[in-house]
Amino acid sequence: MQWGILRSLALLLAGAIASLTVSIPVQKEEFSWWLIAGLCIIFLILGLVGMGTDRLIIQRYHLWARKRAPKIGILNDMGWSPEDEQIKAWTDISPQVWLQEIEKRAREKKIKVQVKLIKKTNNFAPYSAVINPYGGVYPEDNLASFATLEKTFDYVKEGGLFVNTADLPGYWAYNPLLKKRTETAPPVWDVVPTLGGRIGLRELRPFTIVPWMQRLGLKVLNVENVFKEELNLKFNVKYEQITGYEMPGVRLHRVALLEENVEAVHEMSVSDEFGQIKNVTSMFLATYGGGAFLISLVFITAQLEAIKEKLKGILIDLTLHEITRKVV
Repeated sequence: MQWGILRSLALLLAGAIASLTVSIPVQKEEFSWWLIAGLCIIFLILGLVGMGTDRLIIQRYHLWARKRAPKIGILNDMGWSPEDEQIKAWTDISPQVWLQEIEKRAREKKIKVQVKLIKKTNNFAPYSAVINPYGGVYPEDNLASFATLEKTFDYVKEGGLFVNTADLPGYWAYNPLLKKRTETAPPVWDVVPTLGGRIGLRELRPFTIVPWMQRLGLKVLNVENVFKEELNLKFNVKYEQITGYEMPGVRLHRVALLEENVEAVHEMSVSDEFGQIKNVTSMFLATYGGGAFLISLVFITAQLEAIKEKLKGILIDLTLHEITRKVV
């Protein structure tokens, strides 16, 4: 049953109890004031639920609890199998390894944080950060309504941090019924000439119509054929103490244009097809409501082992920084 229906029922019951509470003293000469008090309390609770005030109270409680004892949840719906390409895209770091590495780095930094493997059906609200370790694939509860996507964006809107470890977030959704991943963007058909002078159709799935990208208003570019060699990423001054000054030897395949809601961890410039210079990034924070998405578009599996370890460490340190910087 949807929360909207439950809240409507709560208001309906609150009205009925209000009528009953008023009628008791009128219809009965002898009555219990304890009964009246109990009915008033029930009326108040139902009224708060019906108006959604309970949700605000619970949200405030979770924000308070996150500051006192930060928690990190790592999605583990699909388990891990190095051979199963359906559950991941451009990463070979398992949920268990992320958990172990986060705990290790938190101990080294003397940061108190609880780290747990969770499911998409868990309540995200108690967690300061939720990490998707599957890269470009994420576990979706309902491919028709994108229920997990909606749940994730609601969580971030109310102050959460969602971390996507590699590739374009949400490009693939894992369907547990089919035991395979499916592309989330609807196909766009392009008319192209073929041999013999005939007209053919080519299926395209632009990044801009991936549901996650649409919701965040992001423009992601494919630069696989632009950067043939490894690059030297120079990190922004704000993050130098976390990331270091630079990281040479990185292979890039995707970058995002800098928008108003994008805070780049590193920044670089590229020329578009018209020769105009665009500022882009492959690692950034995208704000959404009261929270943010920490996104790394870098393909982990395309890197040398030393770069892979560095990337993992940077993402962990950025996550720990974000969830503890407001703790007082």
